[in-house]
Amino acid sequence: MDIISSIENKLVKELISLQSKKQRHKAGKFLLESKRSIEEALIYHTEPEIIIIREGITIPEFLSNYQHLVVVVSEKIFSKISTTENSQGIIGVYKFFQVKLNNFLNKDKLLFLDGIQDPGNLGTIIRSAAAFGLGGIIIGPGTVDIYNDKVLRSTLGGVFAIPIINLKTEELKLFKKHGYNIIGASLGGNNIMDYTFSERVIVGVGNENLGLTQEFIDLADDFVTIEIKKEMESLNASVAASIILYELNRI
Repeated sequence: MDIISSIENKLVKELISLQSKKQRHKAGKFLLESKRSIEEALIYHTEPEIIIIREGITIPEFLSNYQHLVVVVSEKIFSKISTTENSQGIIGVYKFFQVKLNNFLNKDKLLFLDGIQDPGNLGTIIRSAAAFGLGGIIIGPGTVDIYNDKVLRSTLGGVFAIPIINLKTEELKLFKKHGYNIIGASLGGNNIMDYTFSERVIVGVGNENLGLTQEFIDLADDFVTIEIKKEMESLNASVAASIILYELNRI
């Protein structure tokens, strides 16, 4: 198999450009750098468009049926494409997820992320949502790009296990018309341990520092809070979201 070693190669230039959010969204493609995540993607029936392998790396057994998608590049070129310090030498190239709004209106339990900015937090929340069987995740304004490499690595493949869609906060009005209750996670709300969620519900988790936006608050039907010791101001956003998701899973 030929090894690509030129930085001027058209494919190489395209792959490097996908490190940029602007270029990712222009191309509708993203990079995924993790053997485990690529394997999980296949479990959820999502195949890569291309598989980039660093020269000298053995193609994993789980990709034995996808060797026609493999492109081998030199170590120097791979280092230009990779965004990981200790890479495993394999990168999958995927098309953006295509999720329609109407499909979300059939889901019972949804999570709205209202300005989550830390990639690690977002990735962990996605992983937890998938683990607890949530119906889907709505990415609200101000939330970090789900195709960010740090977000994707943090999900450990969970991003392929749950529907995710980007919507404006005002679009939640449509869900209210379809019988959804909108609940915000906020200080001063009802104790989540004693709260009974409706079957059709959207729970909003806000920005790590600023909390929920006023636009979401104005739409909310009710609020819940996770009671903690007074000495502690708050929980990490991903920890709080995971606790909420656990409670939702008990419905």
